[in-house]
This record gives sequence, C-alpha cells and structure tokens, in this order.
Amino acid sequence: MAGEKILMHCCCGPCSSACIERLAPDYDMTLFFYNPCIDDAAEYEKRKANLIRLVDTINANGYVGVPASDAADQNTDADDAEQNHDCDEVADQNHDSDATDQNPHIDVADDQSLHGDSVTDLNRPDNQNSHDAQKSDSAIPVTPLKYGPVKVIEGNYDPDNYLKAVKGLEGEPEGGARCAVCFRMRLMEAAKYAKEHGFDGFTTTLTVSPHKNYRVISEIGQEIAEEVGIEYYPFDFKKKDGFLHSIKLSKAYGLYRQDYCGCRFSKR
Repeated sequence: MAGEKILMHCCCGPCSSACIERLAPDYDMTLFFYNPCIDDAAEYEKRKANLIRLVDTINANGYVGVPASDAADQNTDADDAEQNHDCDEVADQNHDSDATDQNPHIDVADDQSLHGDSVTDLNRPDNQNSHDAQKSDSAIPVTPLKYGPVKVIEGNYDPDNYLKAVKGLEGEPEGGARCAVCFRMRLMEAAKYAKEHGFDGFTTTLTVSPHKNYRVISEIGQEIAEEVGIEYYPFDFKKKDGFLHSIKLSKAYGLYRQDYCGCRFSKR
C-alpha cells in the first residue's frame, strides 16, 4: 500500500531532519526547498548542500537515526580525532572551511529532483561540523523510510521578489508582520507546486522552530489550502521535543547549523 504523497516545504537540513523522521512511517515524502528570503547566494547554497547531503545519507541508509553500533564507532573515531586537534593549524583550516564553504552550482529545471547522482559532488569536500559528528556520543532510535527514498525539489531562488513582498515591513520585529508575509510566500509556492504535481497535500518544517509561531503558520497554511484547492497538513513539529531532537540529529549527521533565520533583517 502506497503512503500519502506529501510535499514538505523545508528551510534547511537541521530543521528537516526531525521532520523527516516524524513523517517517515506514514508518508511518501518530497522536500521543497524554496527560500527566497535567504539574504545571499553563498548562504543559500550552503543550506541547500547540507539538506541534500542529509537526504542522500538518509536514503543510502534507508532510515533516519544512528544505530547503537554506529554510535560506538563514532565514539572511537572521536577519541582518535581529539589527539589530532591539538594543532592550531588544523583547527584554523576546519574553521575556515566552515565559514567560507562554496558549493558547486546546480542548474535545476522546474520539475527536476535534486536527489540522485546529479548532486554527488555536493557531498564530497565539506568537512563542516565534522568534529561535532564525530563526538555524537549516543545512539538515536532508527526510523525506517517506509515508503521509499525522500526526494528533494528546488524552487526558484529569487530574493528580489522577497524584498518586494516585504517592502515597508523592514522595521518589523522578528516574528511580526514581515515574517507572516514570508511564511505566506513560501507556503503558497509549495501549495501550487503540490497541486500541479499530484501531491495529496503539503506542509512545512517551519513549525519545528521555537522561534516560529505555530498558530500563525497553521492559519496561513489553511487559508492557502482553501485558495489553491489542496490539503494542508498542520503538523506542529515542535511537539515531542522536535526542536531538541533536530539538534541531536544535526550533530549526528554533521550538519551546518545557521545562527539566523535567513533574511538580512533577522541578523539584527
């Protein structure tokens, strides 16, 4: 029996990790990376590359999580790594790699999946947060992908459209009216794509963040669902310690975790 086909708008790899895990037993998932709010191309590419690397790893394993045997191997590697990190030069090289990582550009057609051989190069040279991955010291219960591999679709990256949409709201506080416009912009694009490509419904990883208002996101999602004519799944991924679990998974997978939402205004 096939699972329901769900399109999940996603903002980054760390937030997606716990959301994929939550939906893996029940849904055939496609992630929709659409984030024109991200303020510069390098940051955008870095977040996209980490998402793809996460998905490729999960798909290769066939599950989300870290088996006890792998956790034990990581601990052994971490002990060895500690002996090699006394050198300032090595530490500086790792820091520079994390701060300035540039990912290869991928030309993506409207309907092209980013998952597969075409993105292999994104997963090679990046050792960002590798030390955190090595130091993951506990197993994470494994959740199998019941309905097959997770797919990734990239939407248009057009930050100028975002800036036009929020014009006049630049001074709004984080979490205010500007953010609501941003939520609507991203969820509307996800809903249209889901409708046009035969999905049963759509949702978003945004609700995993404690900095995002679930009620606002859910109301916007429901309004858009009625406008477009497709179901919105109002998951509150913060529940059951979703955000804390996303941090744990991010460390286990060695993901880059950004320290701001994405738009230039959230840096303040």
